[in-house]
Amino acid sequence: MITLLLFCSEQDKTSSQKVAELEFEIDSSKVEHITHNTDLGIQFNSPKGWTLIPQALFEEFSKRNSAIFLEGVDFTINPISIFLNKENKSLLYISQLGGIEDSTSVDKYKDLIQKNFSPTKVGDFLKDNILFTQYLIQDENRINFKLLFFNPKDQLIQFDYILQKDSYVLELKAIESSIGSIKLIS
Repeated sequence: MITLLLFCSEQDKTSSQKVAELEFEIDSSKVEHITHNTDLGIQFNSPKGWTLIPQALFEEFSKRNSAIFLEGVDFTINPISIFLNKENKSLLYISQLGGIEDSTSVDKYKDLIQKNFSPTKVGDFLKDNILFTQYLIQDENRINFKLLFFNPKDQLIQFDYILQKDSYVLELKAIESSIGSIKLIS
């Protein structure tokens, strides 16, 4: 399903396309218990075996990664949480993006992703009245399914599902189920 998402509505800046509405089959055996984040107005299930990392490790990882990626730009990545699968080093990195206040700044951020991560495939889809933009970013060792969507407070939320290529087949259904579990709450 995830690879299909990228071809449902490939983005083309010269045309406005209707975005596909998708339904996900959630396999409850492939996800952890539900996580509610009332501050962000979202709930989701992380993939099975991906657990919240300790606070000290979270702070170290967050500081290092947000500084590298956003050096010299007006956007900030505000880390929310990280879920890690210790066995295969897969992780879910959830963040809220600051400095994104209108469609122009959203477009600038999306352009930044395209510029900094190549090759990148991108597509849009709707799920439960949430418009998602999904990026598939790969290098020789890793795959990153990057999802962007707005929460009820009009804050841009980013989910990065990052895994080693050799874990792709093993983790695919769990990631699909986790993406399918994302919902907005009041």
